[in-house]
Amino acid sequence: AHAGAAARGDELLLSFTWRHLASLALQEGELAEARHGFAESLRIREELGYLVGTAPALISLAEAEPEPEAARLRA
Repeated sequence: AHAGAAARGDELLLSFTWRHLASLALQEGELAEARHGFAESLRIREELGYLVGTAPALISLAEAEPEPEAARLRA
């Protein structure tokens, strides 16, 4: 799905696939990879103006960040 979204230029779908891949990375303890994926998802959603998806992206990114950055993202 991720490669297909990138190939088609479907930015909204790409934001979702980045978030799901990042969730998998987080479950596997790959924090740097998780942060990257969550940050990409957030970046795309902000660029698209997809406001309803911005809050979940911030919360997801906070899960992969250490304090106090995690608290700042949740606020």
